[in-house]
Amino acid sequence: MDGETDRDVQHPGGYREAAPLGGSILPAGHGILRGRVGKQSALLDVVRAVNTMLEPEKLAELIVERAASWIPAPFWALVSSDLSGDLTVLAGRGLTEEMDDPVEAVATWVMHHGDQFTSSDLRADTRVSARLASAVLALPLISR
Repeated sequence: MDGETDRDVQHPGGYREAAPLGGSILPAGHGILRGRVGKQSALLDVVRAVNTMLEPEKLAELIVERAASWIPAPFWALVSSDLSGDLTVLAGRGLTEEMDDPVEAVATWVMHHGDQFTSSDLRADTRVSARLASAVLALPLISR
């Protein structure tokens, strides 16, 4: 199926990209990420784990492990909310104590808005109050 496309996509930056059949669209500059995430076996491992693991911490560790292999960032956190809204870091990599408040602030924002959170400098981002100089990418994970 490699090379097959079902449509061309015009991006706001002016470049065009062919979208793969049955696949997602990542910007052309994300070829390395596309190659890593695009491998069916990597995604199937995560899907199988979601369907078979009952322990949230083990599943969170697997997700962080996979994400860290796709995007080589120095810090990772998978944060969960219980029924009362209390947040817990289920899995993390490279986190320090000074990151506790910023991680909670970003996780709270993502959970309240149900949307991704991206920032090139968290200190300058007005959506949260944080004194951490760091780029951030946070995504909501919705589970059953």
